[in-house]
Amino acid sequence: MGSWDSYVMFEGDEQVTQFWSDADRPHGKTLLIIGEGFDPRMNNVLRAFVETKTEIDCKIIVFGDYTKSPNASMIERNIEARKTLLEKGAVQSSVYQLKIGAKKDLNRGVKIMNKEIESLTNGYDNIIVDISALPKVLYFNLVKSIYKSQNNKNLFIMVSENAEIDRRIKYINLADDIEPMVKFNPGIGLEAEPDRIRIQISLLGENGMEKWNKILGHFNPDEDFPVVPYPSLDPFRTDSIIKEYKELFKQEDAKDNIIYAHERNPFELYRLLTRFILSEDEILGKVKQMACYGIALLSSKLLSVGALLTAMENENEVAIYNVISRDYVIDKDNIDFDELNKKSTTFLMWIKGDAYND
Repeated sequence: MGSWDSYVMFEGDEQVTQFWSDADRPHGKTLLIIGEGFDPRMNNVLRAFVETKTEIDCKIIVFGDYTKSPNASMIERNIEARKTLLEKGAVQSSVYQLKIGAKKDLNRGVKIMNKEIESLTNGYDNIIVDISALPKVLYFNLVKSIYKSQNNKNLFIMVSENAEIDRRIKYINLADDIEPMVKFNPGIGLEAEPDRIRIQISLLGENGMEKWNKILGHFNPDEDFPVVPYPSLDPFRTDSIIKEYKELFKQEDAKDNIIYAHERNPFELYRLLTRFILSEDEILGKVKQMACYGIALLSSKLLSVGALLTAMENENEVAIYNVISRDYVIDKDNIDFDELNKKSTTFLMWIKGDAYND
């Protein structure tokens, strides 16, 4: 296997806070990078550090004008809660303003950020990227840029996971210009090399059917391998997702191609996908053919980490597809999001550093 055949991951507030409180934890100066948005999970990771009085610095990535969002009141509430948390603890915070320009082009901002990673993380021994309130294109690039450029540092990904909250977030006003994600396009000329076998790996999650159709229309795969979350905390979730993507499963062989991945273990997904790619390459190599792989991100942020690791390890043949949503609608349905958020689970994934050094 590869870089994460053996891995370090902690699940739940107790395990995570114990790790950071332990005398044997990584020493040195620690930076926590967080995002800003409407999601009620935005402050969960920061809260854990404040409550355990862990000495860290916090970098808040901000982009766009949230006051123009239909979810402005939720964002404002999260920002006020974050300010209260920062006042409680010894956390030093600063803002990194993503330079997205007049057209509010998130991809442009990400490209600029990639060039500024060293200055963004300079002086820190441990870097934690909390992806709970960061768009996928942003945290995929953050993690990859830090992984590639910061050789002597510990890199962690943290996320607050809650499948029920994910289910209630509806994507609207999707971008039409579908291209592989910035820095996750292997440059193998997917359209220019018709001899390559195109294999799509679709990470399925709730409310992603429209995104899947857009990606399908651009990548135009020869075959699709859907990844379904199983096992799942909700015993009915797997069947519900298969029903939602009925158009996908009308395709010939789609049901035979299902890959089942534990909804709460991105490292397992990484291993499944890496083995799958190695196997397909070996089979196609015997008949002197080559493949290119397009991973469609339609699932939770936690499971998407498995796709991120797969793409970083197989960067010459794996493209990442993520349809940017310009806005979101929240299905509140008389739900108390504060109460629902109490059921969220914190995950800590150690990506690079002391745990992997010989």
